[in-house]
Amino acid sequence: TQIGAFYKTFRDFQVIVPLPNNPLLSTEQNNPNSTKLYGVEASAQAVVGDLSINANIALQHSSLGDFYTQDPRTGVSGVCNQETGPATTTCVNLGGNAQTYAPNFTANIQAQYDIHMANGDTITPSVTFSHISGQWSTLFENRSKNDYLDPRNILGATLSWTHGTLTASLYGYNLTDQHYVSANLSPIRIAGAPRQFGISLLKAF
Repeated sequence: TQIGAFYKTFRDFQVIVPLPNNPLLSTEQNNPNSTKLYGVEASAQAVVGDLSINANIALQHSSLGDFYTQDPRTGVSGVCNQETGPATTTCVNLGGNAQTYAPNFTANIQAQYDIHMANGDTITPSVTFSHISGQWSTLFENRSKNDYLDPRNILGATLSWTHGTLTASLYGYNLTDQHYVSANLSPIRIAGAPRQFGISLLKAF
């Protein structure tokens, strides 16, 4: 088993926000206040005879320092100073918001079992499961603009046959065919990979 904790403070953290007069472009600005990122990560491995199990989890939290800016998707008007605002319906303080694509919780587990055949071949079934909690695709955290990405659970499995230096595998990904958005390039939403099946061949030399 392994476990670790971390706490990071970023000074002059670069914040990428769209240009108000051209949302297709973006700009980088230094956040004048500290941005924090902290959490705990743990992993474990177990081998019991022909059974192998690997698992890991991560808990993390991120928080931007106070930083005023405007979201061109909701309108731009008036004065919006990076450090002082003032706070209005269009000039918003991103302080406390999470970093983009930074889920608070992730977990993965994988288990496989080697079945030994009389001729020396090996049949190995394997199952994987991963969970990713909800996350934000932009710093503005605007649900009405689809900034929030829902949690997702992905189940996969493989069945491998090893004969000498040759391994053939039948695999499946996203077996439950969960429909989810993996990224958001507002207003474009990118769909996650659908259910997939395939066969792979591996030859060792």
